[in-house]
Parts: sequence; structure tokens; C-alpha cells
Amino acid sequence: MKQRILAVLMLMFCIVPAQSQKKPLPFFVGFEGGKAYLLLVDSPRNMMGFQVSRKADGEFQRLTEDPITAEKDPAQFRDLLGSDYEWLSKALKTENELQTLRRVQSDNGVAFAWSLTSTKIAGALGRLFIDSTAQEGETYSYRVSYVGYNGKEIGQKD
Repeated sequence: MKQRILAVLMLMFCIVPAQSQKKPLPFFVGFEGGKAYLLLVDSPRNMMGFQVSRKADGEFQRLTEDPITAEKDPAQFRDLLGSDYEWLSKALKTENELQTLRRVQSDNGVAFAWSLTSTKIAGALGRLFIDSTAQEGETYSYRVSYVGYNGKEIGQKD
């Protein structure tokens, strides 16, 4: 129940600013406890994963060695979610890991909404990057570079 309330509040909070934009925001950045959380909102259909760069002192520096990708193995997905898997599968009314994974990945909007409820879900869906090197009080710009299935960059958003 708490997760549903949190998701509704987050969606209400995020929809109002997004409605005033001409294009949807590609990602949200939040800061808490000495870490910056970058949550991917939308992604191109042909995206395999994404890379993150941070601009400080004038230049973008890549923060990720390998693209951040979604977990494709149902058992691994369950393991990554830990205790969150149980309430997610109940909410989705699924009977096994494969059904749960397919249902939550079935739609970009659905995946984003579930990502708002848990950092574990967001991470397993390949939508979350946590910058643990960000310093409180500093100003950063982030860039997301989308990576296609061929391993090449297919676009980027600042």
C-alpha cells in the first residue's frame, strides 16, 4: 500500500513539470544522502542500455564503464529485487518470475512507473544510475548516451 501511495504521489509530482515541457524529460536527477540518483524516464525502442557522463569544470566525464542494461533473466531479476519481488508479483498478479518480468517490461510508461516505487526495481529494469561520487553543494550537468544493440551510441540527452 505504501508503494502505491508513493507511486501516485511521485507521478503527480512529476506530471505537472513534464506537462509544461515541449518534449518529455529524458531523465530525472535527485540528490539524497551524498548520492545523485539519475532515473531514466524514456528510452528509444532500439536501446540496449545507456551510459552516463557528468559535467564538472567544463568537460563531460564518463561515469559508467559499461552500458547500464535491464536484467533479462527472470531468476536474476527476482534475486535483484529481493523482498520487493513479492509485493511486485502480488501487485501484478503474476504466477512466476517470467510473467513478472514480462509484465513490468511490457510498456515504457509502466516500467517507469514501477521504477518510481523502488530503486531495486529501477536498477533491475536498467533505468537507474547512482552517482556516489557527487559532492553535496556542487552543481553538475549529466548526459545520458543511449547505446544500441550493436554497441554504438544512438543518441544522447543532457
